[in-house]
Amino acid sequence: MKPPSLSRSCVKIFEEDLDWQAARDECKRHGADLVQIKDARKNKFIKYRVAMRGEHSYWIGLQKQYSHIYFWHGKYFSMYFDWGEGQPNGDGEGTCAAMSDTLAWKWGLKNCSEQSRFICEKRSTQLSLLRQNYGTHVSCQAGWVKSSTSGTCFRAYLQPLTWFHAKRACKAHGADLVKIVDRRMNNLIAEKLSLDQLQPYWIGINDFYEEGSFHWLDEVDKPKYTNWRLAFKSIAATGLDCAAIHPGLNNGVWITELCQIFTKHPYVCEKLPGPTPCLNPNTHGWFGVNCKHKCHCADSVTCSKYDGSCSGPCGSNRFGPACQYAMMRFQVQPSLDWLKDKNQETCNDEGTETIKLTLDTPVFVKSIHLVLKNADQLQNIAVIISKSPYENRKECNAHESASAVCTTNDVVHEINLVGSGVKHLCYLRIFEGNVRFEAENKSQADIAWLNDNIGTTCNNNISDVLNVTLDRPRKLEWVRFFFNRSDSSESRYINISSLASALSIEYQCENPRTLEEGNHVDVLCRTDRPVDKLHLDGPGVKLLCGIVFSNVRVEYSAEGTGSTRFSWLTDNDDSTCNERSTNDITVTLDTAISVKWFRMVLKSDTSDRINLHYKTATSQTYSRECERVHVARVDSKTFDLYCATSDLVRHLRLFGPGVKQLCSLYISQGRNVAVKEAAEQSSKMDVDLHDASFAVDGREQAAMASPSSEASSCTMTNIDSPSWWRVTLSLDALLTVIYISHNEDDHMRSFSLVAESRDGQQYTHNDTGGPAPQVYTVVPSPTISFPVHTVLIRARQGQPLALCEVGIFGETVCPQGQFGLRCQWACNCLHTHSCLSHSGGCPYGCANGFHGEDCYTPKD
Repeated sequence: MKPPSLSRSCVKIFEEDLDWQAARDECKRHGADLVQIKDARKNKFIKYRVAMRGEHSYWIGLQKQYSHIYFWHGKYFSMYFDWGEGQPNGDGEGTCAAMSDTLAWKWGLKNCSEQSRFICEKRSTQLSLLRQNYGTHVSCQAGWVKSSTSGTCFRAYLQPLTWFHAKRACKAHGADLVKIVDRRMNNLIAEKLSLDQLQPYWIGINDFYEEGSFHWLDEVDKPKYTNWRLAFKSIAATGLDCAAIHPGLNNGVWITELCQIFTKHPYVCEKLPGPTPCLNPNTHGWFGVNCKHKCHCADSVTCSKYDGSCSGPCGSNRFGPACQYAMMRFQVQPSLDWLKDKNQETCNDEGTETIKLTLDTPVFVKSIHLVLKNADQLQNIAVIISKSPYENRKECNAHESASAVCTTNDVVHEINLVGSGVKHLCYLRIFEGNVRFEAENKSQADIAWLNDNIGTTCNNNISDVLNVTLDRPRKLEWVRFFFNRSDSSESRYINISSLASALSIEYQCENPRTLEEGNHVDVLCRTDRPVDKLHLDGPGVKLLCGIVFSNVRVEYSAEGTGSTRFSWLTDNDDSTCNERSTNDITVTLDTAISVKWFRMVLKSDTSDRINLHYKTATSQTYSRECERVHVARVDSKTFDLYCATSDLVRHLRLFGPGVKQLCSLYISQGRNVAVKEAAEQSSKMDVDLHDASFAVDGREQAAMASPSSEASSCTMTNIDSPSWWRVTLSLDALLTVIYISHNEDDHMRSFSLVAESRDGQQYTHNDTGGPAPQVYTVVPSPTISFPVHTVLIRARQGQPLALCEVGIFGETVCPQGQFGLRCQWACNCLHTHSCLSHSGGCPYGCANGFHGEDCYTPKD
């Protein structure tokens, strides 16, 4: 990761009404001062933000001290103004400046004792953040020299370049052309350059903005220290815009040079120090101060001892900054459009090998009809049914017909089609048997004959009208009427005069047809919508002996897995992409979790939109959207998407024209924030072997050794009342999932876990008992909305506690405007509250004075 720029300022608008001096004192209480506005760009930035807050005025740091002379904070002369109409009122009593709604948010003078809102500004340096988080544990990389004055690192490069190319070369090293702050630093640089006394070295000072007025790259103020060879007035007259330090002239004086392409010199770069690297030879695979963070690079890939960045790809199931983020596994669900269109001509082109059918209502299944493009493949399809989502599955009896399988007398909830033959499937229909119904006639006569064994007893001329009510609405196909064999065909006529739905809307059979065979008559009565009432009349009703509703279609929803069509999305290879122009993809996560952010890699830079909807494990449709969505660019083809939601997400749907450009999808379950954090426990089973820190030492392989082994990375308590273990996070975190590995099944059963904030808010998880998995997965439900400071694990009464590794995955909660593993970097975002804490990405663009895809590059 490239380090951010050396410095920047942060602005905050206060809604409290104070006089000018009280407002300034309040700013100082926050380590700031009333804002200074020295150019039109910054003025526009602030004006836009105060204008959105309604009709008020806001103090700024400008004050009149002499007639028509204005200073910032009484010290710095102002050259830029944005006075409103009629301002400044030189003859009035006002001497303090404010932005006012009455002046269209331009500046005006007010009496300093008046009450107004105010704007504070604080200079925030990256170096101060580094020292705040790492203390004295910051140092320069090999080959770089640390300046005790500025606290930064510098290095000379001997290749002659133009000033602009030298600046670009420094950027490539995460640096910029050097800024020399005092004589001590100047002498140190000149001393280090003394081996080459014959040529100057480019430095960062220039006068591009105003001829003769030299400034450092990231500053508006004039430099406090200079070491020019000539007097400043002489420099102003030369027209030379760039500057260099010459180690061979008077101990490093500065000279001005032309910046054109024919002027080339070596150059000096400057950048921030980093956390002291992990240089202990016994800590291979770790990085950062005190070797606290674990590397997650692929095998044979070098991990930086400074920041954990990998020289090649990340290790298995890792991605993101320094490969620290665990990837959530997922399956891509085939669309099954070829099955849902109910067209026998469209077939499985997705390579799907498993299809799950969930019936809208559990029913007695009479048959399942399959149409395959190769009928011989029917033998390679296993049809497995279950009576409910919770019952064991069983394989149903196969029919000998090549197009129909599975005749069962069971009430079925779910049907699974498994095997290589599924790849040849084109069409599927499910038919219900044993449809239950009730009937009544107009004379209210006994109709028990209709509910006994079919054909045993008959109506016997009692009634010629019959109303039938099904046990639930259905889409009908065939209705079979049974008679005595002796009855004539003419007397068997029955008219289905009307159908009705649950909404009491009447329909007619579509293209009815009658087939007579033996003792029954089949009436084809297709309906395009479910009906639950039938009105029967005609002479045949008096002779009726029984009714059977056959080939009643069963509605279902379908999900597929095992598709080879989407392997490009699950192979973690950013070079394989969507080649089928699919613009709608659904994925199922292995575990429902509180997803915070995703990373998408595209095959080209595109503005085409990708929409994201999700559903939980219990919701039926992809109707839910993120409460807030922030999208930040990582590079030209990579985007991070932050999704604010309190739901446990199980299924995702990506759709829109941008999906056609998709190559990879990474779903974050957070990073392990517990590694090498402070841990304690109720007691030790063995004083030498069972330290509480073993459970957060990051040694996953050693975690599986026996607790009594010297190679063990596990800890175990005595039998306490109760036995417990606790880890305290140095930086609070929002948790996603907790993994607890152990090797003592009975000890862990029925444990409890408590996650607690600094102010006492708690989330509690109680294990329900039963067989203990080797690794417990605790997904907080409902999700934890507060930053967690401690996690406590308790054994049940009368048991010791044995833990091998506790992985607590989530996102560190950084102060607003900061990011990084230790919140050590400042964001350069337009809106600091939107800065992505894992990467510093800026969804709404860069702050004033910065640009580039990652907002790390100061504007020249």
